[in-house]
Parts: sequence; structure tokens; C-alpha cells
Amino acid sequence: MRIFLSLLLAVLFMHGHAQEETEIRVHKYYIPASKEVFYVLKYKPSIKHGSYQKQVQGPAAYKEKGQYDHNVRTGIWEYSDVKGKVIQRIDFSKDSVLLSDGFPDPTDVKILDGAEARTNDTGRTPLLLGGRSKLAYYMLGFRYPTAARQAGIKGTVVVSATITREGKMVNEKVVSGLGHGLDEEALRVARLIPDDWLSLKVNGVAVDARILIPMTLKPGF
Repeated sequence: MRIFLSLLLAVLFMHGHAQEETEIRVHKYYIPASKEVFYVLKYKPSIKHGSYQKQVQGPAAYKEKGQYDHNVRTGIWEYSDVKGKVIQRIDFSKDSVLLSDGFPDPTDVKILDGAEARTNDTGRTPLLLGGRSKLAYYMLGFRYPTAARQAGIKGTVVVSATITREGKMVNEKVVSGLGHGLDEEALRVARLIPDDWLSLKVNGVAVDARILIPMTLKPGF
């Protein structure tokens, strides 16, 4: 009995001690102007463990905050726009989207089954963590081609992409363009969007999905 109690106390002590073995990290960046504050395990600093917060500054500012458990998002995470309004709320522990800003539009999503694309009747979509606010940040890097600007070309370029079951964005291509160099620039910007997606799930199973990203452009952008 004494041995059992000793072992139990040792385990509890080690568990409590392990819970305290974290240290804070603060990272600041200039491009983009942003700041991250998070905790890592002391014995393995590459592993985030504890509260996390990131804030990107500027005209397309956004903010995200939540918790990591050994490099895995856990609990409720919130993503806010430039005005500080929460536009996404996701419970990673329950794999549940509590709030979404509607990007991408469900009507612009197809489920991929091999080479076949079928209607998405789930009512859900893949989700870019940070939503429209994160997309807006990357759109700020759009360089309007001189020829298009001089010709006064404006309108919408639509880029399609595949969001894989692993949450990566691949196979970006222009499906509706304007020419004058705008299509190529829209494609370049789309390819800058990070692989930070929640994949679409059908009956609890992650699937590949094709999305459309409309980019509305005008001179002076």
C-alpha cells in the first residue's frame, strides 16, 4: 500500500511539475507588422503548449487567440477583424464551428471524389482560419498591372482551388478572368494564402473540396 501511495504521489508530482514546465515566447515581425505571444514546453521549445495570441497590424488587421495542447489547437479559438469584431469562433475540442463569416460561400464549393466534382449539400464549407480578414491582408499585396490601370480595366477575377482533406490549398487556377495581366496577378496573390484551412467534412470524414475565390478589382486597388 505504501509503495502504491508513493508511486501515486510521484506521478501526481511529475504531472503537476510538467504542467508548470512552460515558458513564454514573444515574436515580433515587420512584414507583416505583427506580434505573437505564446507558451512553449521548456524541454522542447518547438512545441506550443498553453495560451496563444497573434495580432496583425495595418489596414487589414486581424487577431486570433486560443490555446495549444502540444502543438494542437484545443478549446475555443476566436478570430477578429480590423474593427475587433469576432468573425469566427471555433471549438477545436469538439470539432465544431460556432461562428463563421461566410467565406467561402457554400454555393462556391464542390466535393471532389477523384476526378468528379459533385454538389456540396452538407451546408458546410472548408474554412480559412481568419476568414475574410486574413484574405483581405493578402489582397493588400495585389499589384495592379500598368496596362490594366491605364485601360481602366475593372471587374472580378475568379480563382478556383482545391482544399485538401489535410487542410492545404493546392491546384489554384483562374476560371474567369479579365486579361491585361490581372489574371496572373490574382493567381499570384491566391498562392500566397497560407495552408491554414479546416477541411470540409462529410459525415465526420474529411474530404477534398474545390472552392471559388472571387477577387473584385478596380484601378487604384
